[in-house]
Amino acid sequence: MNGTVIEDYFDRDRLESARSQIENGRASRLLVIGVGAALLCTNPGLIVYADLARWEIQQRWRRKESGNFGLDNADDATGSKYKCGYFVEWRAADRLKKCLLPRLDFLLDTNDAASPKMISGDTFRRALRSVSQNAVPRGALFRSRTMGRSLDGRDLRPSARPPQPCLVF
Repeated sequence: MNGTVIEDYFDRDRLESARSQIENGRASRLLVIGVGAALLCTNPGLIVYADLARWEIQQRWRRKESGNFGLDNADDATGSKYKCGYFVEWRAADRLKKCLLPRLDFLLDTNDAASPKMISGDTFRRALRSVSQNAVPRGALFRSRTMGRSLDGRDLRPSARPPQPCLVF
């Protein structure tokens, strides 16, 4: 879709300066966090990849809790944030994740902000291998939702009748 990488979001001179400060620093332990943290440490002692599903990102956009990477646009329309995420940010994040997967020590699932979950990198990679080698049933996901009105104009809201399942892609 595009060739954007996480590095494209950073000023190259400032990134190199920060990288140099970390490598030449005297601290025996240093915690580097945030999007692109892996770009700063060329030889990290430990990598924890904090993962957030696209669905949860979209939910946070709808609730106006966050904006796009590097932008102060939490109050913008969800559609414009989605376009930026779908066509640019998620592609760049996928490229970084692909590079980090073979060497991450832990995967931190941050979808439930109140209760994050963490597993070892080895466990995560074994699970990926297992899922990729075994048949996974495919099919549409149905949710019980009110769809509003039918094509012929009948009222389908809860007061008129029970919620009908609708197809979710």
